[in-house]
Amino acid sequence: MALGFFVTLKALVQNEQGIASGLLELGRSAPERLALFGMAAAALVGTGVFLFRLRSSVRFVVGLFCFALAIRLIWVASVPTTPVSDFEFMFNMAVKAARGDFSFTEAPYYVRWTYQLPFTLYEALVIKLFGAHPLPLKVLNAFWQSALAGIVYALGRALFGDRAGRAAGLVYALYPSTISTVSVLTNQHPADFFFYLAFCFFLCDLRLRERPRAIATGLALALGELFRPYGPLVLPVIAFFGLFRAAFVWLSSERSASEKRFWPALRKAVIPLETTAWVLIVFWLVTSAAGLALNAAGVTPYSLKSHDPYWKFVVGLNPASSGQYAEEDLRRFADLPTLQAQLEVEKALVLKRLLDVDALLPLFWRKFCILWGSPDATFWWNHGVHRPALEAALKAAERAAFLFVTASAFVGLVLGMRRQDGRGPWPDGRMLLLWIVLGYAAVHLVIEIQVRYRYFALPTLSILAGAGLVTVTRALRRAGEPSARRGGSCGETGYAGKTHPEQSVKER
Repeated sequence: MALGFFVTLKALVQNEQGIASGLLELGRSAPERLALFGMAAAALVGTGVFLFRLRSSVRFVVGLFCFALAIRLIWVASVPTTPVSDFEFMFNMAVKAARGDFSFTEAPYYVRWTYQLPFTLYEALVIKLFGAHPLPLKVLNAFWQSALAGIVYALGRALFGDRAGRAAGLVYALYPSTISTVSVLTNQHPADFFFYLAFCFFLCDLRLRERPRAIATGLALALGELFRPYGPLVLPVIAFFGLFRAAFVWLSSERSASEKRFWPALRKAVIPLETTAWVLIVFWLVTSAAGLALNAAGVTPYSLKSHDPYWKFVVGLNPASSGQYAEEDLRRFADLPTLQAQLEVEKALVLKRLLDVDALLPLFWRKFCILWGSPDATFWWNHGVHRPALEAALKAAERAAFLFVTASAFVGLVLGMRRQDGRGPWPDGRMLLLWIVLGYAAVHLVIEIQVRYRYFALPTLSILAGAGLVTVTRALRRAGEPSARRGGSCGETGYAGKTHPEQSVKER
């Protein structure tokens, strides 16, 4: 996070002239727009403060959802866009599917990357109901994002306390990229929602017993996986977290050679393993059933996975393109007669690039800087919009927001680790989210990157930022109080507050 902050700061300085010229263009073409942006920002911040101070958590969640949805619907209505690249292709194929034509599933795209088919069918269902226009899909994207803001609040509340959760939900709702990307027809919107819903089931106290909670977690993970395959990263982390919790319970329990104490301690240690096993079983059952159903219906004869597993590594390990998509890699395999022949060449190329250590380490650094430090690429994906002034303003706002969020998240992470009191029978649930984000960053050192891929980490960064903001504001407020009025414990910061992540969160 600290590296991301400084990389972003460096990129902002390097792009300062371009951003400034765009804003100056905005000022020259329409000075009143600058004032309008200022008033809009003030209105957004004022509304956020009003929501933050609501006493009822239920009212806050409803208000947060409506607030986030209104912002995104205004964006969709104000910035009309047309799909581009893979998004355009999948939308056109979804139009065919809505008409009952599934011949497109034999196209090379869906033969190689069959996992994209469920998202295409989701788009087809929406097109069937509302017509062949991108607008209903964009509106649904706004709903996914707004609901995810509520999940961010729930996770932040469970892990750091109510005030930190509120701050986290508002940070995510107001983050510029989460607003502008609702116009992009990407599978990230529903996938991110379901994966973080699964984390919510897994980490929050929802008054569910272990088995129903595990089943709900596995079901949400499976639905997210059908939209976008984060599973190969998330599932191993969840499995390791379950083992970690079991070991923690076993080592911290009172046990002796006597059977009276040994077996109760063992049963307690087995509970996390059983929960994790149910998550994995439900995930496998649902994803397998979905693939078999599509096979049985004659939609596709292929399993819902990538049948070209080396491609992401071919692109990600290309030093010439800094791990981003390059036409040269595509042309390299264009003349090969079969997919199997292409896989053999791809495998050899991946091994060759992995063994080139001199080029590998600089490549990793460049990829890290691009993924976590480059300006948002929303306007590239929002094809059909030619508003340089708006693009410059959005880019400046996103860069400032990313610096703010990463700095706040770093504070939340450092203080959270330092002030954690370890109460309760479970390791802290924030470890899971942190491990997932760190694993996500590590994996993208070797596979293809795009700037929009960092969106998956934004909910976790928002949660940590909420914790950091609440901690800093409370410290500043206490610093201004007379010394006689200071003292007490950490209070409601959530680090050592009234609520442990695995205990009830009834705080209002």
